[in-house]
Amino acid sequence: MQSDATDVEFGPFRLDTKREQLWRDAQPVEIRRKTWQVLQQLIVDPGRLVSRDELLDTVWPDVEVVPAAVTQSIHELRRAFSDDARHPEFIETVHGRGFRFVAPVRRVVSKREDPGLPRRELSPSERMRSSFPRREPELARLKALFEDARGGQRRVVFVTGEVGIGKTSLVRAFLDDLTETQLNEAPLVVAGACVEHHGEDEAYRPLLNAL
Repeated sequence: MQSDATDVEFGPFRLDTKREQLWRDAQPVEIRRKTWQVLQQLIVDPGRLVSRDELLDTVWPDVEVVPAAVTQSIHELRRAFSDDARHPEFIETVHGRGFRFVAPVRRVVSKREDPGLPRRELSPSERMRSSFPRREPELARLKALFEDARGGQRRVVFVTGEVGIGKTSLVRAFLDDLTETQLNEAPLVVAGACVEHHGEDEAYRPLLNAL
């Protein structure tokens, strides 16, 4: 059986609202869940100015986060859209007030498989391979180093590359693909985020956030 669902299309992109997946043509675009929720708030009423406080209250209702968390999600969306903040095609920044989704939006009804039918979901690493087919060696290397650490050997790993190349997505796919046994044997996984900040700030804020 199939059920109808409404997708949102803009430019070459499509929001699969049922499965919470962003697509560019036939290719999946991986973004963080919070970034997905920010996009949903912007696109629900295109052209409306959405304040930073509204996004914080809606996307992070029960968590105290710095306002820069919104900025990080906006930057991630701009990278996904290849959007220029100075000449935006999709997301406009109104300085001191908020953000506005400016691209024309089409809402379309598409046919989907009945969610009650058995369906195999791709693992995070499989989604990574489909989006970045050349990343398999990096994923395999991370897994090998992780096994070294589980065996008692200290390991420090640097994942490097230019902005927007997918470093965070690679690490997230690696972590999400660990088995329950591996996670149970891991002592602790912590994370901190670097976001653009204007003016003075704490240089070690990502480490403090993780701790």
